[in-house]
Amino acid sequence: MEGMNTPNCISKCISLSLDLKLLYLLQILFEHLSVPAMYLADQLSLGLYASGMTSGVSVSSGFSVTEAAVVYEGHTLSYTAQQLDIAGQQLTENFRLLLRDNKGLNFVSSSEWQLVNTMKETMAFVAQG
Repeated sequence: MEGMNTPNCISKCISLSLDLKLLYLLQILFEHLSVPAMYLADQLSLGLYASGMTSGVSVSSGFSVTEAAVVYEGHTLSYTAQQLDIAGQQLTENFRLLLRDNKGLNFVSSSEWQLVNTMKETMAFVAQG
């Protein structure tokens, strides 16, 4: 990769996922892809930054994991981090089962599951108050 303009790398991570997979990712980036620098940011802190805050309670729910923690002055307090293995995938599956049991609609193929997921993402919301 000599002579190529290799960009720096910015990545986000879940607070509780700093393990061997992350070390392996870093090894690939630095040794094989010649990435000169990397900044690893916590997903919960980034969520607060996007709201214009540096301190607060941050909740992040993705496809397979929901995580919550206290962030103070831009730093996630690791001892407050909680991870729950319920997130979008489980909500979609529960919605599919409700449609089957209550309305008699059976979605079984992957394309039908994607349709249920689209309905969930279009019609569901998080109540704020």
